[in-house]
Amino acid sequence: MTVTIDEVLYSDGRDRTVFRATDEKGVTARYTASGVLPRAPVVGECWSLESTDERHPQYGAQRCVARGSLTRPTGAFLVYLLSRHPALRGLGLGVVTANKLYQAHGSELANLLSRGDAKGLPELAEDIACELCERWSALAFEPSVVTWLDERGLEPRIASRIIALYGVQAVEAMETNPYCLLPFMAFEKIDAFALTRLKLATNDPRRMVAAVEAALYRSMAKGHTASSRTDLIAALRWSFGDHAEEALSLALAQEVAFASGTQVQAYAPALMERELEKWLREVQQPAQTQQEMLLLTAGDTIPALVERQSKADGTTLTDEQRQAVLGALASRIYCILGGAGVGKTTVLKMLARLITAVQGQACFMAISGRATRRIAEALGSELAAQCTVKTVAAYLKSTVPTLAADSAPWLIVDESSMIDLQNAYRIVTRSPALSRLVLVGDPHQLPPVGAGLFFHRLVTSDDVPRTELTRVFRHAEATGIPAVARDVRAGLFPALPPFEAAGHGVQLQETSSEEAIPEAIRIRDLLAQAGDVQILTMFRNSLGASDVNRAMHGRVEPGTPRLVFPLEAALGEPVMFAKNDPELDLQNGSLGIVAAVDENAKVLSVRWDDGVVRDLSGPALYSCDLAHGITTHKSQGSQYERVVIVVPRASKILDRTLLYTAITRAKKQAVLVGDRAAIRAAVIAPSNATQRSVLFLSQDNEGPSFASR
Repeated sequence: MTVTIDEVLYSDGRDRTVFRATDEKGVTARYTASGVLPRAPVVGECWSLESTDERHPQYGAQRCVARGSLTRPTGAFLVYLLSRHPALRGLGLGVVTANKLYQAHGSELANLLSRGDAKGLPELAEDIACELCERWSALAFEPSVVTWLDERGLEPRIASRIIALYGVQAVEAMETNPYCLLPFMAFEKIDAFALTRLKLATNDPRRMVAAVEAALYRSMAKGHTASSRTDLIAALRWSFGDHAEEALSLALAQEVAFASGTQVQAYAPALMERELEKWLREVQQPAQTQQEMLLLTAGDTIPALVERQSKADGTTLTDEQRQAVLGALASRIYCILGGAGVGKTTVLKMLARLITAVQGQACFMAISGRATRRIAEALGSELAAQCTVKTVAAYLKSTVPTLAADSAPWLIVDESSMIDLQNAYRIVTRSPALSRLVLVGDPHQLPPVGAGLFFHRLVTSDDVPRTELTRVFRHAEATGIPAVARDVRAGLFPALPPFEAAGHGVQLQETSSEEAIPEAIRIRDLLAQAGDVQILTMFRNSLGASDVNRAMHGRVEPGTPRLVFPLEAALGEPVMFAKNDPELDLQNGSLGIVAAVDENAKVLSVRWDDGVVRDLSGPALYSCDLAHGITTHKSQGSQYERVVIVVPRASKILDRTLLYTAITRAKKQAVLVGDRAAIRAAVIAPSNATQRSVLFLSQDNEGPSFASR
């Protein structure tokens, strides 16, 4: 039967999908599919399904899909797709307009759209008709791409992304060179298909070039933006033996890779690093902004404005803080460094007041939603309302389009150590040319999850002005945490007393790996009597956050209201949201406490860290998890009164930056629980960030030219 998709209730990709759909007879039903569809359906699409009726103990009658394929819509299905499909949003094609189009053209409508005959659609404005035809070409062509992939045992779910890149030439591109799928699939899977199904020779030039590119991108997945020629050749010898040098030469000749001294880069990181270096050279040139001209016209100066604002606020700035504020206001790019307790928040608030005072645009951002929420709280509701405070992703998506091309906003990025190469490139290249970039952060924290070391390299460059805030304020220094953090940062193993009770500073409780989590929970219970406490872990799964959450959830009193599926959570338990959701106004990393449970309706009411109670149901529950324990990576950008840090064993990811980040999440007390030898070794050894191969601002970087690309 043929159905149109009304609502996607749940999807984890290909493996399991639950949706509501309407068939040709107008019957609406709930459908479940497990590993039988080429990809997850989208609202408004038309699918051909084979299914059987079944009864679910909770949801009642439903249909279990045995086989399904995406089809080209006709008739009423076409009207439904035009009015509902997300790819056609923004064109004003509601049900009424879609019906008018179908009534005017009937079955010929699909052919008109497929031919791109915009003039044949006089019912629409010319620009809307042209845009509709362009978007339709991808939608109409997708079923054939899905079929091509599915029949060859490849991943049909990537069809829409392939079409976005190759358009109507997608099938031709894949047949000409199957390795064009490399941006979407693992090299090993494409390679197996090319060698066994297409009978490509092992030394086929297409395979050689793709292998080089795949090796470079595997290196990027580890944080590098370049690989040494020696390491790259060694990796290629596994597949090509004596032809490894030939493979690299082919990749370089086709400009899939670029050589810079002894290092080799893939096209994307090479382009991004060179463009950022070019931008840095350009911002060294003075450019007077409208705000500076206003000040000069009024006979004022930036230092005078800073002094006047400080007095008005009753804020006393240290010499370092004043230097940071003046530098950020006067420079096209400026870095403000500092660890915990040095008054970075005071600097951010003063910058916001001064920028708004001269009618400037202050755009504050950070990678994590929780970090942006902390910025907004620090600014206060009145001042935050006069600024933009968003995640980097939200800034790029919703703020950048509203900024005038000739404007000169201050782009103030907090927790800048988390900014990877790709995000840095997007911020710089998509923002107005006269934008000012102020990077605030601590280079001794964890490096970005993605590739590159943008902030880390900037703060060591003689060409980038900066201020390091070093004075730790008395209330912070008194905790003892900054002193331990300085030692860890410097690679010195500090003297750490054993844990005794709630208090201040950093302690170490030695345990075996098996006892690390039970001991961490015991200490957490003691600290909880004194206030806010969070367990931080090195790992997500084994001996990590999931084990902490499982153990804590197991202590919930029997009879406590709870959900069992899709999220195991009970009344009073902490939870964390794992993605940015504008509709719910929740960010990746938002924390909350379950305030109520409706077991029948499968709804959790959660009081989030902004004080607002929001209900979670349906797909939102799949984006939530228990938060008795969270990874240190997830905690970056957050602070807690006290933290318990589980370090059960040595690991490749355990280094001084991870320990430093975990310790500095605490305002009053941090307790390390686990293996002293592993902790000591991690502190003494160089950090993982120093092992990253990065060419950005490298003196050895010869840099390719991209003029011809």
